[in-house]
Amino acid sequence: GRPSDEGYLPQGKLRSEFVEQTAAHRLVQMLLAKMKGQHFTSEVPIAPVEPVPVPPALTDLSKATVAIVTDGGLVPKGNPDQIPRSFAQVWGAYSFAQQESLSSQDYEVAHGGYDNRHVEQDPHRLVPVDVLREMVREGRIGKLHEEFLSTTGNGNPLENSRRMGREMAARLKEAGVDSVILTST
Repeated sequence: GRPSDEGYLPQGKLRSEFVEQTAAHRLVQMLLAKMKGQHFTSEVPIAPVEPVPVPPALTDLSKATVAIVTDGGLVPKGNPDQIPRSFAQVWGAYSFAQQESLSSQDYEVAHGGYDNRHVEQDPHRLVPVDVLREMVREGRIGKLHEEFLSTTGNGNPLENSRRMGREMAARLKEAGVDSVILTST
């Protein structure tokens, strides 16, 4: 039986079992209880995550250098860094310095966790270089960092994601980036 029913410590093992209500029904009941401030028990326990300190807000974006980072897996055709479609342990930095915008002929998606056809049709749906270049011309942001950083955020262990985040942050800080737009799926 279940640890909660039998009085032993959970061991993280999952077993199939027959239940009276469908998963969808149980989910709605948990959501309603949560919204009403009532007690509920999740079927998938989630380990607590330490909070990430929020940096001070930028007061003047017209002087800021802005970078784009994505966990949506956009990569140049051929996937030069061999970023896997899930459980990625690597990330890539891809220059668009010589491009006014991104072309679907030059990019593909290395991500198995979402329907990426729309991004492959128009990479700006994930990495909005076109809009950000327009914002630079309008003086709304100071400068666009001329490369985007990309990985696959599908199924990654938390510690692995933290490591890649630290590596990306160090690269962007060294490049003088003031702000990051993180796009996700």
